[in-house]
Amino acid sequence: MSQIFWQAKIWGLLHDSPLKPLIVDKSGTGPWEYKSGTGPRECLTVMDGWQDKNDRITQADRIAAATDRAAFGALGKNWSEVDYSDELRHLLSSENLPFPLFEDNLLRQGRNQIEQAHQSIGKARWDDYTKEEKEQIKKLNRQERENIEKFIWDIIPQEIKESQDHQEVFWWLWRCLPEALSRHPNINDPRLLLIPSETRIPDCSIWSHSSMTAALAGSLMGYDGSNNSRPYIATFTFTPVQEIVKASRKMQDFWAGSWILHYLSASICLAWAEKYGPDSVVYPSLYDQPLIDDWIIRKYPHFKKLKDENQYESIQQIKQPNSRKLLTAGFPNVLVIVLPQSEVKSAMDLARRMLTGESPEIESPWMKLASQVKQEVFGNRPIAASVWEEWLKSQWQIYWTALPLGDINERLARPLQNTFEDWCNKQNSLANLSGERSLFKKKGEAHFFQDPKRGINKNGEFHLVNIGSWWAPIFDQVRTNLNAVKNARNWSLPTAFGLRSTVSGLGSVVREEAGNDWGHCDKDDESNPVNKFWGKQRGLFDGIEQLNATEVVKRGLKKVLPKLLSLSDSVATYPDLTVGVAGWLRQNPKLAVRYQQVCKDVVNEFDWTGEAAEDPWGIPWVDEDEDRKNWKHPRLLNAGWLIDDYLPTPTSESQPLTRKQKQRQIIDKTSKVRGFIAQPEYLPSDNPTNWYVLACGDGDDMGKWLQGTKMEKYGQYLPSGFPKQDPPKEEKKALEEFLKQTKRMGPATHAALSRALLDFSNQLVPYLTEQRYAGRLIYSGGDDVLAYTNLWEWDQWLWDIRQCFKGSPDPDKEFDDTGDYWRWKCEEKGSPPDNVSSRPLFTMGRNASISFGLVIAHHSVPLAIALENLWEAEKKGAKEHQSPNSHKKDAVQIRVLYGNGNILKATSKFDVFDQWRSLLNFKQTHSQVDFDPALFEQAAEVWQQHPAPVLENSPDCFAAIVPWTMAFCDRRELFKGEDKQTAKQDFQTALAKYLKAICQTTQPKERDREVQSWLKLAAFVLRKRDIRIGGIES
Repeated sequence: MSQIFWQAKIWGLLHDSPLKPLIVDKSGTGPWEYKSGTGPRECLTVMDGWQDKNDRITQADRIAAATDRAAFGALGKNWSEVDYSDELRHLLSSENLPFPLFEDNLLRQGRNQIEQAHQSIGKARWDDYTKEEKEQIKKLNRQERENIEKFIWDIIPQEIKESQDHQEVFWWLWRCLPEALSRHPNINDPRLLLIPSETRIPDCSIWSHSSMTAALAGSLMGYDGSNNSRPYIATFTFTPVQEIVKASRKMQDFWAGSWILHYLSASICLAWAEKYGPDSVVYPSLYDQPLIDDWIIRKYPHFKKLKDENQYESIQQIKQPNSRKLLTAGFPNVLVIVLPQSEVKSAMDLARRMLTGESPEIESPWMKLASQVKQEVFGNRPIAASVWEEWLKSQWQIYWTALPLGDINERLARPLQNTFEDWCNKQNSLANLSGERSLFKKKGEAHFFQDPKRGINKNGEFHLVNIGSWWAPIFDQVRTNLNAVKNARNWSLPTAFGLRSTVSGLGSVVREEAGNDWGHCDKDDESNPVNKFWGKQRGLFDGIEQLNATEVVKRGLKKVLPKLLSLSDSVATYPDLTVGVAGWLRQNPKLAVRYQQVCKDVVNEFDWTGEAAEDPWGIPWVDEDEDRKNWKHPRLLNAGWLIDDYLPTPTSESQPLTRKQKQRQIIDKTSKVRGFIAQPEYLPSDNPTNWYVLACGDGDDMGKWLQGTKMEKYGQYLPSGFPKQDPPKEEKKALEEFLKQTKRMGPATHAALSRALLDFSNQLVPYLTEQRYAGRLIYSGGDDVLAYTNLWEWDQWLWDIRQCFKGSPDPDKEFDDTGDYWRWKCEEKGSPPDNVSSRPLFTMGRNASISFGLVIAHHSVPLAIALENLWEAEKKGAKEHQSPNSHKKDAVQIRVLYGNGNILKATSKFDVFDQWRSLLNFKQTHSQVDFDPALFEQAAEVWQQHPAPVLENSPDCFAAIVPWTMAFCDRRELFKGEDKQTAKQDFQTALAKYLKAICQTTQPKERDREVQSWLKLAAFVLRKRDIRIGGIES
């Protein structure tokens, strides 16, 4: 590493003032120009020796802004440049977010003086100003800029200014400066993090643009400072993923598998960030990531003690992530980084070695974690290396690929002496673009950039088309190449000799080192040393199950997490498959007292259950409430899971129990517990722990969003004040044609999207899942969601998540959705909840969609089977759903897994699902009707026998649905009587509306089956939600 590599990155981070959009005169080159004669060298010790004028490095700014400033920098400032106009444009949907900012504070003082001076002069055009009047305005502009730049510089602590550690300075500027500015008493507005980098396309924040500029500047300078490097986009991934998560018997295993994958990806990202800078990691964004923040606080503990020139301390601090954030997985297993040309192979090799543990000089988080678990679980017992170290080192298959950003044999931007077409052809060839997909082939774009004179502004600076315009297609080509590499591999798990895992059937079970390393293969043989070994592993294991090394690491994770993350043992909790009871009690608070009494009676009857009763639930709605956290654990109500805590005991110490005797004791004890719980005074019929619910969601067509093909036209992203004046005639036509072109996803816009998605995954989804409802988030990263919910709230939660993803109205009216952002209604609701910012939070916007798979599984269904169905429901059910009008995805598939092996599948568009929800709520809104869930089963049966006919040649081919519903309701006894006619009419209308919607959006061959499935699902949900405990109804 060279000093100049980090200097280039620091320059990139501060090449523009962080508050540039709010400054009237935007001609400055960074906050170090707050007084005459100063520059990077004078302001930061680590910049000593830096050369300001480096044409190659300054290209980083234009490449990062290829879709924004590079395009509009070619326009004449005297007519095109607009002041910051108090509005933002959504990154994707282009919706307008009114953004009145910073009234009555330091940042408005200078602007107010300038505006007053213009009003006093009273002339509409700058060309009409006299020389003295222009000088008056320029002087006020300079004064405003200098005051704001000095304000910024005073916030930077003296220790950072004088530090000689380049990484320390960069980390502080990248992570702490935005927070320090937004929290300063003279600003005190978290919305500062959203201010745009370009006022003419106010969609991408200045912070994202500066971060990408820093990454490109370092890559252009080169890791060795050679100044002849090129940026490369590299992507890295490892597998298996779903197989690791799916090999789970308990929720503990499921959660641990997700978290370990998250932890390994985060560890690789951190290693890259320490070597190349956090800005270089494009996906996922490392800004405000809980695990990364935790590591920053540990490495730079003095950051929280730093003070600025005015001795403000608290504004400098990175907030310590709470335990819930640290325990929620969010890092993907596909990572993207921008690297200098010479470092691509080195960075990929570093990531590979971190997973395989093959190099002693490189710490492997995977092997280290496994070693810690091994010590905690087995102590000093000698475990066979062939089934531990050798298996774990071979666990991961690793893939990577990389491409340069732009043809490395061509210049970064189109040189004036070359033809426009020739240079573009070479860039298109690298990105595998041809025909209509080629960039700058369309008339509007080509004409706008074709004249070389348009590429030079009055200062002689170039604003030509550059390689940044090809960011999206090259990024997509890298992803395509990665898939090709993965598909070219023919990889399978090695053959396992001896006994295999009882959970997954894969891999040899862990055993002690012995003379015969393979052990005896008869799993029923009492003398088998492997059976003896696992028979003694009580506590984490049930004495019967036998796991491979990876599964042991998952099961034992909870033993090492407190030390790994500096958490207390009581905080590192996870849910099991019985805690869906939280949703039941949340929806039926009057049952809480009776529930507690039943649990106490179980403990009194079976004294070996006492320890399980006091376990945390792993559900924040319970564990984080002073009253509810003392509730007994719902495992007490489920004999099947409670029996894991029972230890069979021999009648005589001299005669230990055989394996079959242990199993017989367990079966007998399970029967007694089950019979006790099913007594009339407890839970004689349905049990609230009988069903568990898991959900998996994924944003639709994210690849197309990243390609930019789903973006709006350039003109949609312009602020209302553009242009400030009518363009010259020779410019106007070219500009109008250009604004009709689809906006591209450039480097800075892509970085902004990566960072903005953290609003959805790290703030909104956790709040909806764990605070609004009684669920637990397993994974939330980017556009992916994996969660544990419950039978009583899953439909409400699912709809809320979908609305949030699209930035649509909040069903609970806690968030304002203006501009496709969600903002907590502080005026009505008071301060936002913990971990939710008061600023507008990014959503994917109204043009985006998400598809979900959801499984409602009987407690007797193995978790591994439920997880397999969960992913199939999402990928093969919801993702493949297509309406007759060819509308794909934007759907949900529900699967009910019965204990007898039957499966009920129901699939529909999300909007139709919302109408189905309204049918479920009918009983709550019409209490005068003795509503019976059998009503929906009757409707399904009648539809099966006599479906409403489809009128093929009619303008309304589903017109027969209304008379069908009227006839159906007329024949139902529960609607008889004059006092129930309104209820009958309401139900008939709702049912007709729903049936018409599902028929219109379902393929003809699936139509009747889906109608019946959703009606059966409605009956099932309503019936299973109705739990009677000791005679008290839900």
